[in-house]
Amino acid sequence: CERTAGAQGRLVVANNLLLEANPNDGLRVLRIGQPVRAREVAHITTDVGGNFGSSTNGGGQLGLNGRTVLVPGGRGLCRDDDGVFFVDGVAPGEFVEVDAPKKQKGARNARLLQVLEPSPERVTPDCAIVDRCGGCDWLHLSRAAQTAGKEAIVDDALVRVGKFAAADVARFRRPLLVPPAGERRRRARFVADNDGRLTFSARHSHDRVVVDACPAVDDRIAALFARRFARGATVAVAVDDTGVHVGDEAVVGEVTAGAFAAVSRASSFAQATRFGGAAIRDVVVDAVLAGSADLRGRRVLELFAGSGHLTLPLLAKGAIVDAVEGDAGAVGFLQQNVKLVPGAIAGVRRAFIDEGLEFPTAGVEVVVADPPRTGIPGAGRLFARF
Repeated sequence: CERTAGAQGRLVVANNLLLEANPNDGLRVLRIGQPVRAREVAHITTDVGGNFGSSTNGGGQLGLNGRTVLVPGGRGLCRDDDGVFFVDGVAPGEFVEVDAPKKQKGARNARLLQVLEPSPERVTPDCAIVDRCGGCDWLHLSRAAQTAGKEAIVDDALVRVGKFAAADVARFRRPLLVPPAGERRRRARFVADNDGRLTFSARHSHDRVVVDACPAVDDRIAALFARRFARGATVAVAVDDTGVHVGDEAVVGEVTAGAFAAVSRASSFAQATRFGGAAIRDVVVDAVLAGSADLRGRRVLELFAGSGHLTLPLLAKGAIVDAVEGDAGAVGFLQQNVKLVPGAIAGVRRAFIDEGLEFPTAGVEVVVADPPRTGIPGAGRLFARF
């Protein structure tokens, strides 16, 4: 073994020991007690999700450095000689062993076998079902690493997909607002299993995982885990300052993160935390204000207005708002909620929002859009009409 110590980063097999020869660290044992042939071993290192070394089926070691690409859905993006593959549970800067399938059509998903050298950013999750539940992606990462990973995903979308210059993105993209430690979800959606127990979806699967405890949700929601619901039912739950509510039960104040006593349902869409709702609300209102003290007389076209998350704060600043929403239930709540702002001038209407949307082109100064994850159909052509 000593005769191989000058080899740079090579894997050596001797007496059923898998060794890594490195001129800086000498020899290091990677695996013991398993018959291993050199041709079965792949030592794979990557830079920015880029080119790897050799690839074999049957597993290998994957070196992930500090610039490893973490992608939406919580996986690490990796490459070998057969192309791109994804692996769950990795962290920047660590050395892990994975089982990566051979080249195939579509995405390849590798299986994490073991973490050989943990990243400094790796932490122990505080969730007992983290390995099975698909509810949270990066519980194994520190809060700092989670923040950096999310910002990198946004930057990648703007640069690689949106074709913005990286320098421009660095200049105008605001830092991610991180909720305080202990901030928990005030709403969640479950499915009841055959026994009526609340479940989340398993990771990358439609299988169900029974939830007995969840550190991500408000304690009042967690108290429902002991209850039983109708078999197969989708159970939407939300809390407000008065308690916990289920399904079509009214929820007060959550739409605007506590700024107004706006009414919605437990099943209505709203931000999961008050911190998140307030952060979006404040950033958008500040952007529309653009340094002005108020918005008196300014006309705003608001798309995907929902039940009034942004509508009410804009009206409170004096804006004249044309609020458009496609969901009939949300429109009903919005018509009721705008009355909470004294002297508000608002038009509330239901319409399908795409490139053919009708709107008054004269006088509209600002368009505010809060679309679902699927985006705005025909957005380019819609906005070109201005």
